[in-house]
Amino acid sequence: GLSDGEKPSPSGEGFSVHLDEFEGPFGLLLSLIVSFMEWNPTSGLSKMRFDGLWAFEYTLKDPIFWQGWWRSLSIALITAIGQHLIAIPLAFGLHSAFKRVQGSVAATLFLPFMTSSLAAGAALGGFFAVIWGVGLGINELLASIPLIGATIPSISSQAEVVSNAFSQLWNVTGWNVLLYLMVLNIVPRSLYEAAQLDGANWGRLFWHIALPVMRPMIFVAFTMSFLRGTQTSVGTWFGQISDARTLDLPTYIIRTAFWDFDFGLASAQTWLFFAGIALFVGMFYLLLGRNFTALETTALSESDTSSLRFSNTWQIVMKFVLLGGLLLTVLPVLNLLLSATQSYS
Repeated sequence: GLSDGEKPSPSGEGFSVHLDEFEGPFGLLLSLIVSFMEWNPTSGLSKMRFDGLWAFEYTLKDPIFWQGWWRSLSIALITAIGQHLIAIPLAFGLHSAFKRVQGSVAATLFLPFMTSSLAAGAALGGFFAVIWGVGLGINELLASIPLIGATIPSISSQAEVVSNAFSQLWNVTGWNVLLYLMVLNIVPRSLYEAAQLDGANWGRLFWHIALPVMRPMIFVAFTMSFLRGTQTSVGTWFGQISDARTLDLPTYIIRTAFWDFDFGLASAQTWLFFAGIALFVGMFYLLLGRNFTALETTALSESDTSSLRFSNTWQIVMKFVLLGGLLLTVLPVLNLLLSATQSYS
């Protein structure tokens, strides 16, 4: 590995590495081999030196690596959990109470997936400022309560992480709603109606019928969201790369490779990162992916698009939630379109 402060020259004899040569299985194999080597890529492939398990041992003892891992894990879990806590009940509400319009509403909710959250950043920033202000006020209020205040952690330093999670939530929640609607639409309407005749309310319909059927898709969709979250960088990469203590793990690995020019150590960090992700995905499978509910149904032949019967209170609540979701979806897109129109006028 490189000693502290050592910066190899970017120019080196025999440097002829092309990234397109290392794609696919060969790239993975080379990365695994390089993780056992000390290699400055500016020196060429011929300068590789076998280093044993040093890179793995160093990484496991590196506190900055674990700080970056915790930061990336926090981002991934916050974004994934938030997306699906919203998408699952929203999909069920559309499926059960607004089935006649679920196609058009789901298509509207899907608009952010086709829109750059960076381009819609101005409107998203305004929404986030309002939501963050309310959340920060609640956090400070809870922290001021004498008995429990000391146990309430401050969230004031997490604005950047939560902002990133909010941006991803806006971007992909509609996609997750579509995934869940595909599964829910195979459930026969008669099954819900029979449960309602037995006295089942909205919560029981969701918990005992819809949720078990959605479990396979929840595992797939949540895993996809988690993997996407682990690859997310927080903040401005070029502005923070000189301070490794503030980096998330993917950016820290890039820093090791292209700032310190230590590809051996960067490869070991990558494989340990992969092992950690695989461990969490395995945990998700144990929690959600096993014992799938098998539903023998003739739902594919049913064409009933009527809504289920709910109390007036539940209908009002679901309408307000749906209206809020649509506004949060459409307004940033409209702001982006208006800004683009004004820039060309």
